[in-house]
Parts: sequence; C-alpha cells; structure tokens
Amino acid sequence: MLDPWRGAFAAVLRRYRWLTAVVVLLGLAGAVWGVVVLWEHRELVLETAVEMRELFAGWLQRAGKGWFFVAFAVAPLFFMPVSIFYLTAGVYGYEWAIPLVWGALAVNVTLAYWISAHGFHPVIERLVGRWGYRIPRVPPGEELKVALIVRIAPALPFSIQSYLLGLARIPFRSYMAVSLGFQAPMAAGMILLGDSLFRGRVGLAIAGVCVIVIVVLIIQILRNRYDPKS
Repeated sequence: MLDPWRGAFAAVLRRYRWLTAVVVLLGLAGAVWGVVVLWEHRELVLETAVEMRELFAGWLQRAGKGWFFVAFAVAPLFFMPVSIFYLTAGVYGYEWAIPLVWGALAVNVTLAYWISAHGFHPVIERLVGRWGYRIPRVPPGEELKVALIVRIAPALPFSIQSYLLGLARIPFRSYMAVSLGFQAPMAAGMILLGDSLFRGRVGLAIAGVCVIVIVVLIIQILRNRYDPKS
C-alpha cells in the first residue's frame, strides 16, 4: 500500500535533487551553528537544565506517587510512550519507583487486554468486518510465539502491541508473561538511569545503562531468530 507513495517521493527527490541538496546543507549548517552556540553558552545551558530539573522534580514530588501510578496506568492506553514514565519515576528514588512502575505497568497491560479482548472487541470486529477483513485467530500452541514476535516488533508502540495481542485474544497468561518479561527489566534500567539524573549518582547511571543494553541485546537476538515482519 505504501509502494506508490514511496515511488512518488523518490521521483520528487530525483526531479528536485538540487533543491533537496540545498535543504540538506542548510539543515546541517543550522545544526552545526546550534551546537557552536550551545557550546559557547554551555554554563548557562547547564544552569538552566539543572533549574528545570529541580522544578520538574518538585512538581512530581508534590503530585505524589498515587497520581503518578494512576497516570501511568491510564495514559499509555491513549498512546503516551511508557518510556516517559520510566525515566521520570526516578524522582521518587529507585527503591520506590521500581515497584511503583511495575505495579502500574501490570494494571496498564491488564486494562489494554480487557479493552481489546473483551470490552470493545465486538465493536472492533464489526467495524473490521464492514471493511471486508477479519481479526486473525492465532493457531493453538502458537500463542506464546506470536506474543513474543509482536512485543519485539521494531517501531511498534507499546500500547499498539497490547491492543493487537488483545484483539487476537492471546491467552492472558501468555500475554502477561511476555509483556512484563520484557518491560519489567527495561523499566528497571530506565528508572535507575532516571534516578541518576535527579540525584546525580554516576553508579546508578552505569547500572541502568548496563541493564538496558542487556535487554536490547536479548531483543535483538530474538528478532534475528523470529522475524517480526511475519
């Protein structure tokens, strides 16, 4: 479906290649100029960043863990990236943030599953049927594999993954195992990284980056074994 658009885009680039080259050069020049300006005013930029961090941290602290939990449980249902919550949860300290985020994550994926597999499933099924399509059914015994492939699919937002698995009515046990199995360690790594940003602790940053790298490597290995395009 995207092939005609890609062909048209490529034709435009070929026809206006000089204009494209000028735009790219101007963009690179602007980026270099921006880096130079930031470097010349690096002390001011650093002070501003620290002040903004303190203001943001104070706002989160005043809002409280309860509102943070509710926001995380609900907002990703409306396609808000979960990574934002992973990083900002560090303001509460990783000792509180990790169990807080894991609990909110479990509630979020449970709600997404109920919405797509039960609550709105009949409505979505009728809409899809009007367009001449049907929601695919996963063959018995393949549920865990399909859940794994969907969760490691690149460039697919987390909430979309949850809705797709719910629409396919993947068994809830397999759905939760794969969902939390990948996201829980990734969340812990990003929380450690976020905590280091708020507290300025280098050790936490190193630990967080190590956890994230391990999870990413595992996902990449699985992608090489199971083609997400399938």
